[in-house]
Amino acid sequence: MLYTVNGYKDIYTVVTNERKVGGAVEVDELRLRSGEVFRNVVIMSIEAAEKGTYMVGFVTEDGRRYIAHTSDISLMVQPTHKRVKDLRNPVAREELMKRRLKYLRRFLEVNEGNDSFLIRQEVKQLVSDIGFENVRLAELDTPQMEALQTTLRIA
Repeated sequence: MLYTVNGYKDIYTVVTNERKVGGAVEVDELRLRSGEVFRNVVIMSIEAAEKGTYMVGFVTEDGRRYIAHTSDISLMVQPTHKRVKDLRNPVAREELMKRRLKYLRRFLEVNEGNDSFLIRQEVKQLVSDIGFENVRLAELDTPQMEALQTTLRIA
């Protein structure tokens, strides 16, 4: 857990700056005005309108996707910014893990041979978000894995 989220502005910041801050926002329990209750919901998108109204897109543990207006959400219990590897929602964890691994592969491919501080920081951020064990299991090709290990050793 990185930190507890205190409102829609914090959720918006984490979701829109996903690449820079890493992780995702997971809510222990989300209740809609209709009475439906969802556990371990991960917020995948959030959109703000001019007047400060928000639409929240989230995925449930069984893979169902919802988009709800903030006025339709009656309760969010313990919204927390977490690393992708620490998410309890298996559907969202798998989807976000695939997304991050695809980005890491492409990032290493494009920056092959480049060893700047910013490159090392980006790789370090991605690996801490998804976990080195998951990166190892992703079976990156040999030059990419060597570059990754070299970068992590230097960082």
